[in-house]
Amino acid sequence: MLLGAALAAAWPAHAHGAEIEAALSACVAPVRAGDAATEMLESPGRFDCGGTGLRTAHGDVWVLLTPRAPLAADSLDFEAGWQRDATLTVRRADGSLGTVRLDNATLSRLTTFGRNTRVPLPHGAAPITALLLRLDGAANLGALLRNPELESEAASRTDDVTEVAIYAGFGGICLALLVYNLVVWVTLRERFQLAYCAVLLAMAVVSYADSGGWSLAFPDGDFTTRLRLARVAIGLMAIFAFGFLCDFLEPWATPRWLRIASLSARCLLAAASIAVGLAPFALIEQAHHAYLAAYAAIPVLTIALAASGIRRGSKAARILALACCGPLAVGFASLAHAMGLVDLGELATHQNVFSMALFALTTSTAMAFRIKAITRERDTARAEERVARQLAEIDPLTGLLNRRAMLDRTLAWASEEPLRLLLVDIDHFKQVNDHHGHDHGDAVLRELAELLAARAELRASVARLGGEEFALIGTARELPSGMALAILSDIRTHAFAGGLRLTVSIGMATGPVRDEPQWRDLYRRADTALYAAKSGGRNRAVDHAAHMLPQETAPGRARPGLAGGTG
Repeated sequence: MLLGAALAAAWPAHAHGAEIEAALSACVAPVRAGDAATEMLESPGRFDCGGTGLRTAHGDVWVLLTPRAPLAADSLDFEAGWQRDATLTVRRADGSLGTVRLDNATLSRLTTFGRNTRVPLPHGAAPITALLLRLDGAANLGALLRNPELESEAASRTDDVTEVAIYAGFGGICLALLVYNLVVWVTLRERFQLAYCAVLLAMAVVSYADSGGWSLAFPDGDFTTRLRLARVAIGLMAIFAFGFLCDFLEPWATPRWLRIASLSARCLLAAASIAVGLAPFALIEQAHHAYLAAYAAIPVLTIALAASGIRRGSKAARILALACCGPLAVGFASLAHAMGLVDLGELATHQNVFSMALFALTTSTAMAFRIKAITRERDTARAEERVARQLAEIDPLTGLLNRRAMLDRTLAWASEEPLRLLLVDIDHFKQVNDHHGHDHGDAVLRELAELLAARAELRASVARLGGEEFALIGTARELPSGMALAILSDIRTHAFAGGLRLTVSIGMATGPVRDEPQWRDLYRRADTALYAAKSGGRNRAVDHAAHMLPQETAPGRARPGLAGGTG
């Protein structure tokens, strides 16, 4: 809604008049007792025009603004600083003077979208020759004012459209990245993603205050409240951004002392930001110096984090170093400009939004590589976990389930129907190993596993319980009573490795399996039936409930085993 109102106000209904936009030179002089605006306009020798006055003067100050030549304009545009009160005096070529009172409430109402203050000039026919600002109680936190210009109404409208486009574009970037990263976080749940989202939200607050959005929403508020909000928001953004960088690196990539230093720096910056937000106006300069000192530690520690991570072989640190080169350069330049070491000129007007946009885009690119690496690591870990689980569940000799896996799957099944368990044991298997060797015995076990799996046809679970004992479990529909007889027939007629003929004994039981005690009861009854089949002469199947099955043997069709052994 606020952005729409700004667009509506900025877009000219009809363009009229020439676009006039003229920079003004600024000279500074301290206010002395008895000074009057008319006298100061006639005393240019009182002013320091060396260029450093705007960055160093504070307290009660005169600021003389002069165009290169007399000029007709509709407004004075400048980025206002911190002061208790201000008054603007305008002198025209015909000698007439006009005065505008600029207290902090008025400055707030005159703030445009783009954070500049636009002061409508008193009407007059003659061109303007000079403007004189009196700033009472000015706190110089980088400059008394920035980028003073005389503008026509047409130029002001063009500037407004440009400012709306810049901040709307930045807002769109923040919103798109925020939604995207929240969606990705739902899947990955990495802490650095939430830290990045916190950075984006802090950036939105910074742009809200920095663009003058707060003053548009609260036009009757104190102008310095917007300045305080902007600095607190920048401090929070730096804290969240640095926290994101710390979380972005692998835990082993940062030494303990650097983690402690990073946490301490964030705490100090948080305290300094709160101090700027709450400090009495008389102490705002001291609070701001502490704020800048705490803020300066963040880029230094960022370089230390990246260097430490690279030295320890962190891929994330290398990605981070590349992503942060641009934002760090802009950050150092902005810090130097705020301290008065360099003058960025017009670039300083949007240094915050450009720096934030560059950080958001470059770190988003770095996150894409980091997320790709994390996804690849997780996929590899899951594949290894699946292999490990399979190795833990599968009998390595036969490829069937082992005892534990069969029990786990049966309990997880929680079948509503009673289950039937068939225990299959090879008769006289010890003689196979003794007479033909264990390799031959292993081949027999593999062949028997294939016969059982083929007969079950995935309708039932088939497992090797150990040694020469196998099991099939399923519902009565999946394992009808005739299944045991079919298995007996399959094995009698099959020629195993080396032409060996074998027989098996089968014990069968039916019952519910909802928990381990029920499984143990079912297994005990099936094992009792198997023992009965062995005791009854082997080569047969016994149902625990119905005792021996009809036609369970077929004398003469298979040898019951090799003489001289049991099994």
